[in-house]
Amino acid sequence: MPPVMFSVVTKYHKGRHSLFLYNSEIFYAFTQDILRSHKLSLTQYMGTIFEQNNYARGEKDVMIRFVSLLMSNVIESGQLLIDVALKIQDDILGTIEFKKDIPPFEIWMKQVAIRCFKEIQKTKDESALLIPEKCSSYIKNHINQKLSLTILAQNLGCSKSSLAHSFKKKYNQTISSYINIQKVKAAQYMLINSSVNLSEIAYTLAFNNPNYFMRIFKHYVGISPTAYRVNIRINSNIQ
Repeated sequence: MPPVMFSVVTKYHKGRHSLFLYNSEIFYAFTQDILRSHKLSLTQYMGTIFEQNNYARGEKDVMIRFVSLLMSNVIESGQLLIDVALKIQDDILGTIEFKKDIPPFEIWMKQVAIRCFKEIQKTKDESALLIPEKCSSYIKNHINQKLSLTILAQNLGCSKSSLAHSFKKKYNQTISSYINIQKVKAAQYMLINSSVNLSEIAYTLAFNNPNYFMRIFKHYVGISPTAYRVNIRINSNIQ
């Protein structure tokens, strides 16, 4: 039985398997659409029946089911990590379990849904503040490894799109550019402080081949790695 309560989200996020609504006004419209719908889901229908029969335990059980459905979709759509989503779910379920004055079921359903999405938004906002810094640190600490947006997103536990967006906003450059710049800085250090040849430097920094490394180096520094090393030595001798 496909839950009708989730179907209207496609009006706002067509083609996406996601319940996360980035705009609060859209969310309120979405919630109102749900509660006005003539095609009540089984969950809402059962809650209304329990309310009419003054059966609070039943209402709570149905509301718990409602929250579980919401958070299940959040997890499946990749909006939050499982443990984070379950923590939010547990906090909300605790509130439901100990609630004494239960409002009309449809109003309560809306209140709970709004709280779910506000908690999700808050958690994502807090996490987003840390993602760019975590990404930068990971790149620097794994500079001798192959790095990409996909690899970084997997290790940081976030989506590629959110990582790319938040990183660009923080550092005003793409992740691929940042990776290359950090690898070039590491190469500069090796060129200055060692006699390691260019091929060894390239493979140490996980470049596909020495020629590609030399192209990247010249793109960011303006001269080839060999010329850079020679210039450093000449300047050192002059001093």
